Amino acid sequence: MFVMCWEDRKPKPVILNQETTFPGSDSHWTYHRLIERDGVVETFRYEKCVSRQHMMELFFSFRQLTFMITTGRCIARNWTHRLFSTLLSMMVVDAFLAHRYDTAEEAEMLFL
Repeated sequence: MFVMCWEDRKPKPVILNQETTFPGSDSHWTYHRLIERDGVVETFRYEKCVSRQHMMELFFSFRQLTFMITTGRCIARNWTHRLFSTLLSMMVVDAFLAHRYDTAEEAEMLFL
């Protein structure tokens, strides 16, 4: 369980029970592709497997790089703006990890 709290004028707690710092179970994504062979359309199924090893530590190390959203030029004085910028930077990190996974070679997957 994770608890985070902002304190501007009064504390704003957020409690999550989503993730842990232990290694996670592998994520399996099943994809479907239609292939036409000799006039017959077949469904080709394949699966991508992503191992999740200590995802929270890895996520927070990338999250540190996007911290400029809340502490840099865009000064967030309201707790709702800080919460929004935190969630936005979490989505940016997730998109970066997904992009890096999809574009990396099998032997060069850096974040696995």
